[in-house]
Amino acid sequence: MIGLLSQIRKNFSVTIILILTLVMIVMAAFFDFILIRVQQKSYEEQILQNGLSLVNMVADTVKLEVFAEDVEGLQGPVQAILKQKDVKEIAIFNAEGKRITGGKNDTSGPSFYVNKEIKGLIEQVDQGDESWQTEENFVFMVPVFFEFEGVDALYFEELSSTQQELIGYISLVFSKEGFKNKIARILVRTVVIVGLFLIFGIIFISMLINRMTRPLRQLLAKVSTMSAETEGVSDFHMLETTFDSIIAQLDQSFQTINEFKEDLEDKVAERTHELLLSNKDLARHKKSLEESNHRLFEALDDLHAAQKQIVQSEKMAAIGQIVAGVAHEINNTINFVSGALPSLKRSLHDAKEIITEYGKFDVCHDKESCEKRIEQIENLKKEIEYDELFETIDLLLANIEEGTSRTVRIVKDLKTFSRDEEEETSAVDLHEIIESSIKFMDNKKGNKVEIQKMYGDIPLVDCIPDRIGQVFLNLMNNSVQAMDGKGTLKIRTWQDHDNIHISFADTGCGISKENMPRIFDPFFTNKEVGKGTGLGLGISYTIIKKHGGDIEVESEEGKGAEFEVVLPKKPL
Repeated sequence: MIGLLSQIRKNFSVTIILILTLVMIVMAAFFDFILIRVQQKSYEEQILQNGLSLVNMVADTVKLEVFAEDVEGLQGPVQAILKQKDVKEIAIFNAEGKRITGGKNDTSGPSFYVNKEIKGLIEQVDQGDESWQTEENFVFMVPVFFEFEGVDALYFEELSSTQQELIGYISLVFSKEGFKNKIARILVRTVVIVGLFLIFGIIFISMLINRMTRPLRQLLAKVSTMSAETEGVSDFHMLETTFDSIIAQLDQSFQTINEFKEDLEDKVAERTHELLLSNKDLARHKKSLEESNHRLFEALDDLHAAQKQIVQSEKMAAIGQIVAGVAHEINNTINFVSGALPSLKRSLHDAKEIITEYGKFDVCHDKESCEKRIEQIENLKKEIEYDELFETIDLLLANIEEGTSRTVRIVKDLKTFSRDEEEETSAVDLHEIIESSIKFMDNKKGNKVEIQKMYGDIPLVDCIPDRIGQVFLNLMNNSVQAMDGKGTLKIRTWQDHDNIHISFADTGCGISKENMPRIFDPFFTNKEVGKGTGLGLGISYTIIKKHGGDIEVESEEGKGAEFEVVLPKKPL
């Protein structure tokens, strides 16, 4: 058991699946409880209303028979009531609480009123409590009044216009057996539905998490096969260790470069000394030698500065660019979830408030108070727009699902820049690579750049996808930087007989005629110090040349530049 828990903590995919599964179970149980409670309250309220309506109807029908205590006249209505569904027993009492007549369906069992204090029940009815419940029954009891109009008579004083006289009570006992059976059916049906929802939800979540984390799991698998020290180590710790190891190796490589540089300086000094000793024309060539040495040391200083720039910028350029793009995109998708959660919380609060109001039916003592409570609930439903409440909840859940789907697409785009199959070629859609590259542009500067896409009908191209994506990303970032984050970038694609053309035209500062011949030279840049290494265009040119293509440039200083990538249709 301990080993299993250790494996779960180690595997981040399983950890995420378990957390989401637990959240689903808690939410499903909560909604299950709410639905069952609402249905139970609604059905119970319906039974109470039907029971009170029925007993009041009987009271209005048999006033004369109760007044005359006509047992034979009461037998007809009693037998008719006993035919009603769920009616267990009926009893009719006079005003003093003496039972006049009654009847029951279950003749084998004892009467409900045998051990009951009828006077106590009558006192509750007189106080306005006309219905109550026991463990097995719903009990209803209402008074019967005889109304008569005032008359003028020779021997009687004039009476008031209308008077009521209490002549008895009528009580009905409803069995809870049907109520309990229906609640049990509701419970079983709801549990089955929620159970199926949980099963399919867990399966869907597992498939989604496995798909989203596949690139990271492939990376961790390769790291595990390359190192024996990863056994028993969690996936998160393994990623952190691998990154630290890469940084350490880069530092070691640059340290080796510095050592070679120092050795070169020593050899230059030694060679200079030998030349000074062996050169018979020392006087004539001294000045030239000093100038050569000066230029050599300047070149070494430039090399040292270039190395520092590479350490500072290129060391994290690729990783930093992709991380910035991923962070920006994931932030957008998280906004779907975080934006939906407050509204979802308010909607659930409104649903809870409605349920709470239904729960207050227990304190209703008469029909008037119950009708007033129902009116309050209906007003509350209108106030919170109850009819649209669950539609709102569904919409919020759809927003959360949209955020999750966008995260899946981000992971798919991130795979385009993966180095798992760095040198393998495949037939790809260049439009998809362009769309993926746009997502990883410099977000800090590119937010106000208008991108106009004019895609033509082009076939699939056999190439190295991540290398071509690197070229497109370099060209688009150069355009954004040339426009200082404001302007228009037009991306066009078309084909001719032999080639595919991809054009990136910006409205930036352009390139001067003096710099045009040197733009593809390594380490050449017209940007400020620290803003660029001068390697982007050179690397892009080399990649396109290896694919058998070319990069053509047209520019006018102050009006922008257009870089056109030409790739052959034929396979590499």
